[in-house]
Amino acid sequence: VGWKHGALIERLESQRKVKSEAFHKKKTATLRAKNEAKKAVKLSADDMKALEDAGYA
Repeated sequence: VGWKHGALIERLESQRKVKSEAFHKKKTATLRAKNEAKKAVKLSADDMKALEDAGYA
């Protein structure tokens, strides 16, 4: 990039870190909600077997 672009690199890197943190928070919140929903659902044995056979459980 060049020796004179240190400030640019710092600015872009700080922007990347902010976006990365926001993405990570959203991803973990979605994953947490999905896991809680999986625990909360009550399925019959037949339904659970069908999901396992399809690869979703």
